[in-house]
Amino acid sequence: MFRLLLSFIFITSCSLKPSPNEEPCDVAYDPNFEETIFPLVSDCGSCHEFGATGSATKFMDGSGAEDAFAGISKLIGDGKVEALRKKPTGLVSHGGGTLITSDDAGTWDQFLDGLSSQQTACLNASDIQDREDPLARSTPYDSSSSESCQTTFEKFDLVSGILENCVSCHGGSGQGALGFGVFEIGGNESSVYKKLLKFVDLKDNGIDLLQMKPVGGLSHSGGAVLSEKSTEYQAWLALTNELESPVLSCSKEVSEPIDEPFEIHARCDSFDPIEGGYKRLTAYEYRKTLAYLTAIPDFESITLADLPSDPKEKGFATISGIYTMTDSHLSVVFDNAELIADAMLSTTSALPNLCKSSNIGFCVEEFISNFGERAFRRALAEEERASLLSIYQNYDHQNGLKAIMISILVSPSFLYKSEIGHGENGTYELSDREIADQLSFMTLGHPAEGELLTAAASGKLRDPVYRVFYLKQLMASDGFALKGEEYVSSLLDVSSISTTGKDPLHYPSFQSLKPKFANEIKAFGRHLFSNDVALGDILASNYSFVDHELASFYDMNGDNFEKAIYPASSGRSGLVTQGAFSSVHGHVDSSAPILRGATLVKQVLCKNLPEPPNDIPPISAIDATGLTGREIVELHSSNEACASCHTMIDPLGFSLEGFDGIGAKRLIDNGSIVDTEVSMILDGTDLSFRDAKDMGSNLAKSKEFNFCMHEQALRFGLGVSPKHGENQCFLADIWSNKAETLSMQDILIKIVQSDYFITRRK
Repeated sequence: MFRLLLSFIFITSCSLKPSPNEEPCDVAYDPNFEETIFPLVSDCGSCHEFGATGSATKFMDGSGAEDAFAGISKLIGDGKVEALRKKPTGLVSHGGGTLITSDDAGTWDQFLDGLSSQQTACLNASDIQDREDPLARSTPYDSSSSESCQTTFEKFDLVSGILENCVSCHGGSGQGALGFGVFEIGGNESSVYKKLLKFVDLKDNGIDLLQMKPVGGLSHSGGAVLSEKSTEYQAWLALTNELESPVLSCSKEVSEPIDEPFEIHARCDSFDPIEGGYKRLTAYEYRKTLAYLTAIPDFESITLADLPSDPKEKGFATISGIYTMTDSHLSVVFDNAELIADAMLSTTSALPNLCKSSNIGFCVEEFISNFGERAFRRALAEEERASLLSIYQNYDHQNGLKAIMISILVSPSFLYKSEIGHGENGTYELSDREIADQLSFMTLGHPAEGELLTAAASGKLRDPVYRVFYLKQLMASDGFALKGEEYVSSLLDVSSISTTGKDPLHYPSFQSLKPKFANEIKAFGRHLFSNDVALGDILASNYSFVDHELASFYDMNGDNFEKAIYPASSGRSGLVTQGAFSSVHGHVDSSAPILRGATLVKQVLCKNLPEPPNDIPPISAIDATGLTGREIVELHSSNEACASCHTMIDPLGFSLEGFDGIGAKRLIDNGSIVDTEVSMILDGTDLSFRDAKDMGSNLAKSKEFNFCMHEQALRFGLGVSPKHGENQCFLADIWSNKAETLSMQDILIKIVQSDYFITRRK
């Protein structure tokens, strides 16, 4: 009931215009339509009169049978015939049961089949055979060419028609400007290329979103963006596939030393701030913001559905500019909004129940203002107030308040953070409120409140001295310590420990230890952030946080998840020898040196690793009889095609072979003594490690680890990606060569002091 009335708040039309080279088929109007078919779809007006989504049309707004016929015809031409047979199941999807179950079902199906046949015949007849084939031009895409690393915009002249279609949604004030950003075709072509590069990794069921139609609201998950038979579509496929290749073909050899920050600075001959716009709340921020907004004392007792996983880069949610929200995402948002609204109405201290005035109308308007402004992080426009009040008036008082809350909690103004400032073009500064929110989201995961909002209102946060002052206050809070849990879990990619499984025959104690491993990681993260501890401790600490059972497993003393020192003989060092890391990055019945080594290369050294070649036999094909895990991997990596990556992956993984698939210390593997001695190149220098402890100590001191921690801080704190060379100047600006003593608090202070923190570009 609520969804039907409220869905129009979120949905806006974002359909592609016809390609200039491919006009839609015009099927002649059936004069019997008004009498026989039009009455069957009269209920569609409850949704489609408000405005339609994706390729749907606003065809039920009283404009008549002929427009409705044209709208349905267009839907069929866009491949939506099966959706037209089914009931709507949410915001933008028709995937329920049979739409028409009366005696008229056969009439409806016959009508759809006939119209579909006409559309198919029309498209086949209009399929153009004599166009110039863009893929056969004299300058084809050549991923092997040295120019494949030149991220130029020249290739886009082949597919300019498709880009022009995108402008209908992503240009000017179109809904697609939310998150992805505004772009126009023409004078700003290079920025379009950069934007598209940022989206090459986005997929839905393995298909690039850049190759798919928008289907409503803020989602691209429809069919092919153009007719799959057209040469333009083939050119677009080639281009979007090509966009992925520079990422790998231009990356350095994984063992090559990194650029010094001053070398990057030398290339930053102008101030190039990070891109602004709208950024969707991460799953973590979404939950934290709901808790902050509702102020329900036992908020954690509400069983909220989990949002779909955020797009991640090197473990962290970097969703700057990513606007995609699938049907499943929106469905979860609606479900959670209803749960939250019910919980607030049943909580005496919650906002809807605090108004003491006998004037109910005044109370409702007051609630709209207070709750709406907290949720939207800005003042409400008069039109928004009027719209919410009008929704309330469709129900009794209690359900009216519920409808208001659901409307607000599914609104893009709640689900997206604003970084639009007041600039019209080019470079601009964030608003005072946006600066305050950025500080709070970075440290606590929810919007600004209290003194921070007062400081924003006075304009103080434009001064870096005040920004650091309030940052230090935030970093002294319990909320910042909790962000430490999220950081460590993301950095080492161990958030899946609770769902990790092991063979009970090999690891009978794992099920009882698993929750202990999770608590250990969380305790370490809180300690790391709240005590301003050096990030090098992630790799080189001689302590952990254990209870009695975990202490026994590690052969050490400790309890109550308090800080405890490893015995000198334990060989343990940092989080990478703990049970969570060993388990998540281990096989169900053994250790996994390749998984462990690759995780360290990507997560704590920030190296890019390409996908392994397709023609390499799987490691399972090796006869493992009598071999240790290390010996099996060495045989696998001896293939010449594997060498460039495995020269760094394998040594890091082998150094951890003293710990089995759940992190128990071992000396023997498959009847042979475990060999943990390795050598590798780090910072351009040949190094040798005796074991995990030696490896952790050396990595923690390295320039590569130090620089990576700055990269990861940008991803973690601001959702900013240094990928593809973007934001390298920001990265260089915050560089602090403190090596072993560098803490997250040190890096965040540098970030907040920088002009990049408050500046954005269109």
